Amino acid sequence: MKPIPWWQVDLGPDAASAAAEAITNRCLSQGPITAKVEKEMAALLNTKYAIATSSGSTALTLALMAAGAQPGDSVICPAYTWIATAHAAHILGCSVELVDILPDMPVMDVDQVPAATEKRRFAVPVHMNGHAVDVQGLKNLGYTVIEDAAQALGSKSSQGFLGTIGDMGCFSFSVAKIIGSGQGGLVVTNSQAFAEHTIKLRTHGVHDVFAPSSWEHCGHNFRYNDPLAAVLLTQIPLLAMRLKHAKFIAKHYIENLSELDQIKIVQHRTVDENGPYLEAQTSSSHRNGLIDYLSLRHIGARPAFPTLESARYLYTEDGGSFPNSNEWSRRTLYLPSGPGITFEMVDQVCVHIKAFFSS
Repeated sequence: MKPIPWWQVDLGPDAASAAAEAITNRCLSQGPITAKVEKEMAALLNTKYAIATSSGSTALTLALMAAGAQPGDSVICPAYTWIATAHAAHILGCSVELVDILPDMPVMDVDQVPAATEKRRFAVPVHMNGHAVDVQGLKNLGYTVIEDAAQALGSKSSQGFLGTIGDMGCFSFSVAKIIGSGQGGLVVTNSQAFAEHTIKLRTHGVHDVFAPSSWEHCGHNFRYNDPLAAVLLTQIPLLAMRLKHAKFIAKHYIENLSELDQIKIVQHRTVDENGPYLEAQTSSSHRNGLIDYLSLRHIGARPAFPTLESARYLYTEDGGSFPNSNEWSRRTLYLPSGPGITFEMVDQVCVHIKAFFSS
């Protein structure tokens, strides 16, 4: 049996030729191809502005900077997420204030979020694997909301495309995303002021990198580049097909494993929600053993992230209790998924999962 990796994707020959053409035409840094990506993504997500950047992590940092986050401000984050969400706030000198997730979904429980104050102004909800957070609920509490939609491109709630509901939204184009270019990120917004500030901050605080008239704002080099943008342009037309494929793969896993009580596939709550990964839950006593069992059979599976509670450098005071986040972290694993995964691969994975639980 050929190995079945945790994530399977093939960018295809068009991606390689597009990157080569960009290099041949000397489009090496951020330029016209990046501008085309920004135009296409703004149209796709129906936002006024889309600003490309070097990664989803820098997108989050840029958005917080553009929103005016200052040292000493408190930023609300879910206790369960990839660490980049909290790092974006931490490296700006903000304190990270954690909130537990829902009992049955890996997204912030908005009912546990305190009202915004003068020093608690920003909230960064994370739409983990395309599961929707109640963004409007956070806005109603008075927050400037920066959505972490790194894993949610194309996923929707009743409030709209995830990433476009708050004040700003951030996306990732790293390799293990529904579409990607290896690395890359995007900030979207409908606010002209936020967009203009983000564009300046992306290039050391100036609009014109070749002839700045003065040094106006602190920023950094957060720019994307045209060879990666050229790759991404070949992937954008594949988005709808890949979202549909992700749903078919999830359905196939569910049908294959329906007879087992020991493991369940995490499902999205509505047909409009979608995500790139296949999440499964079993008991905490079985989770790591199952991952090891699959690994010995050359099948990739990953445990869920540790909670942010374990990153003690993020905060100095007792952050509270996060039982739902800890339970999710202990019980969840990611099974092989991605645009390149086939039904035959899923069948093989499920055969070994059934063998594990019958042994």
